Amino acid sequence: MSLQQCANNYCGNNKNMIDGDCHDLDYQAGNKIVLIPPGTSTQCWCVCSCLAVDTPVATPTGTVKVQDIVADTTIVLAAGIDLSWSEQVVGQASFATPGLTEHTLYIQYLLAGEQAPREIVVTRDHPFLIYPDKHLIVAECLQLTDQLYDQGGQPAQVVDIQWGSYSGSFYEFATSMTPPDNDYTNHLVLTNGVVSGDFAIQVFSDLPGPTTVNTRHEVGSDEWQANNPARTQATVLSVGKPAAQALNAITLRTATGHVFTPAQIVVAPDHAADFLPPSQASALKKFAPKHPIGDTYYHQMGDYVLDQFRSLYPDITFHISWYNSIVNAHSYVTEGEKTILLNGGLLRIAGFEYEGICLAIAHEVGHLYGTPDGSPLGVTCEGEADYYGAKIALRKLWFGELYGNFITKSVDQFKLLYSFIPQVSPDLDKAGRAYPSNDCRLDTISAAMAGQPIPACAACGTVDWSTITPGGQGTAVPS
Repeated sequence: MSLQQCANNYCGNNKNMIDGDCHDLDYQAGNKIVLIPPGTSTQCWCVCSCLAVDTPVATPTGTVKVQDIVADTTIVLAAGIDLSWSEQVVGQASFATPGLTEHTLYIQYLLAGEQAPREIVVTRDHPFLIYPDKHLIVAECLQLTDQLYDQGGQPAQVVDIQWGSYSGSFYEFATSMTPPDNDYTNHLVLTNGVVSGDFAIQVFSDLPGPTTVNTRHEVGSDEWQANNPARTQATVLSVGKPAAQALNAITLRTATGHVFTPAQIVVAPDHAADFLPPSQASALKKFAPKHPIGDTYYHQMGDYVLDQFRSLYPDITFHISWYNSIVNAHSYVTEGEKTILLNGGLLRIAGFEYEGICLAIAHEVGHLYGTPDGSPLGVTCEGEADYYGAKIALRKLWFGELYGNFITKSVDQFKLLYSFIPQVSPDLDKAGRAYPSNDCRLDTISAAMAGQPIPACAACGTVDWSTITPGGQGTAVPS
């Protein structure tokens, strides 16, 4: 997405209205809502409301729960990086729709003199002051080696960071919606004992984000986990297991009845068919530019695409595995149940946008609905999946001229993927057949667009199915 955050405090000045729209759209906290401000034709985004319900915020006489803060009434303690605290009246307060919120972080830290760690749940863009440098960074940049500041300027050691979803509400507030100075004067506040930035800092300050040139990778990414081995990757599950089997759900001590659930990576079974052959998926993971794992826009885009396909194919179960970094989509049949799985690794490829994701999901629909080739796995071959997806599934998705407008963008984005992939020998599919070449796949989509027969290079061919076992490879029979 080439869109930028709306400028000139448009988000802050219209926050209550924006949060109302987020509520009506069923958007989660941290989701991005696209707007066109008056007097311009330029699209931009604002973020739906960053502190979880019941987070205690320091006041002159104690603490107040974040949901009880009232604009122009509640007085909180605020400071700049000198940590000289003063009383400030809150100038702005808002909240997001209660419910399950993804892309949240659970952080534990130990204050000096305390025996038990405290906890806080925030959205990924919530700023913290880092000890001893007094730099503000967003929560998704935190490492297990970091220390935060307490009210007296002492270090609070981070002891755990988890990424996942939170059931509850999120709130945000600011002492004022004027741009903070370089010292953040009166815009640093105390949230459950540690120094945070208020909402004005989030709106106006360009805080350092994750980068690939130092150790501050995004929380939950493969690189972050490699640098923080004490916190291993999320639990790996296969699609189809009940959600009740989610492991290690955390009931927050500071928020009665609210639960943080660590993210789970959903993986496709061995007998699944793929949008891309494994060697190309691996090359894209290594070489292609990617959006941050915390960029909610692309998760929203994936949800939107799958919702569209669900209405067209209600007998298929659709899933997103956002934290799965494999650059692919999969389809499979298990015990008669059709399933399509879309990985976050594919959604995050820069330049592979809505139209390209639709092409990938249509391809997986083609595996399940294209002309059967006798496979005991329940999915047809790659060429037939390309052909059916472009010829039928995308025409069902896009009416009339929309089909022509969007599928040409799909093809351009498919070609973009190929530009990142070194020329390698084609992989074998799970029936032991070579994947169609890049050119053959593009020719197949062109034939589908033109209403022409499937090219010979994309034909399924003949396979001795007696040699195949689920998850294994059969023996291709020369035609």
